[in-house]
Amino acid sequence: PMMMRVHLFAIAAFCLIVLTGCGVLSAPAYQQTKQYDIALPEPVKERDYSVRIQALAGDSAGRFKMIYRNGTEIEQDEFNRWSLPPAAMITRYLRLAFADDGAVHTRKYVLSGAVQVFEADKVKKSCNLYFRYRITNAENGKELRSGMIVVKRPLNVSDEELPGAFSVAMAANAAELVQKLNSIFRSL
Repeated sequence: PMMMRVHLFAIAAFCLIVLTGCGVLSAPAYQQTKQYDIALPEPVKERDYSVRIQALAGDSAGRFKMIYRNGTEIEQDEFNRWSLPPAAMITRYLRLAFADDGAVHTRKYVLSGAVQVFEADKVKKSCNLYFRYRITNAENGKELRSGMIVVKRPLNVSDEELPGAFSVAMAANAAELVQKLNSIFRSL
């Protein structure tokens, strides 16, 4: 029995050394988490209205994590994150784009809404932003317009390039969102 224990101990020690050396029990390689943000907007100039941007709601699943759609599967990137949740990033972007320009405007609006989709689609190779909005008159609260703005941009890159390309494409989507909102405000 004593000899059997020594043999079992020797076999167990050998297996442990082999498994550790093969990397099975070794610690995974460290991967630094990277943070991304969308670019700062160009202010909308020469407008005859002012707009107050309310804090937008966010329906995105990942909060700070980058979200990738793969058909019906949603992937959350553990190592590439947004600097702010998507709704907060779009709120900040719109507030900077439509910041008070110092002029006195007779047309005053309030914009509220929700960022419903803020993701990269790996199957369709696109960067998608879906924004549900509501515009009201700042003076009396009457709803003037509501709807959905969908902005998509091609995103045909490798998985390694995806996070950086995703942030650049989403910045372009946000700029297009500002242009579409500006057109809506001008038409009211």
